[in-house]
Amino acid sequence: MTGQVEAQLWQLAREVEPTPTQKAGAQGSHNYLRGLLNTGQMAQRITNSYLSGSYARDTAIRPIDDVDVVFEIDPTAWGGGSILLAPLPPPERVLESFANAIRYRYPVSSVFGQRRSVRLSLYHLDIDVVPAVPDRQQPWLVSIPDRDSGEWIRSAPRKHQAVAAEVNALRQG
Repeated sequence: MTGQVEAQLWQLAREVEPTPTQKAGAQGSHNYLRGLLNTGQMAQRITNSYLSGSYARDTAIRPIDDVDVVFEIDPTAWGGGSILLAPLPPPERVLESFANAIRYRYPVSSVFGQRRSVRLSLYHLDIDVVPAVPDRQQPWLVSIPDRDSGEWIRSAPRKHQAVAAEVNALRQG
């Protein structure tokens, strides 16, 4: 009986797993966006980018409806003094500059400002762009803009991903 239930659960997991075509489409789209944003003035502002969320953790279900991309930025590129002494720029300003850069690069796609990110809506996928300022003392931490509060909040997307990967490995996927 236990073996039968386990087999049914594995079958269910296979049925909700995104198809190779969906995974390839998502990968191509987020890589293309990352390449485009690493041009022009944004290239001087972005220091790194990486995936976050369910797609990055390989826990997204079919169909893949969104991909989260964290863009680490140099906050001094929005004005101010040194990276160690300058206050962070206003969250709205950073989010709007990302929205404008994406609109410029995707003139026929919809771009929406969200509370802590900018959403690019493509025909097959939404990509959430999350600007983040890395913490120099604690590299697993970042500060992300919050449009509603006007503040920068702490988050640990890489740590979340590492913990989820560890649990996933312990459970054999």
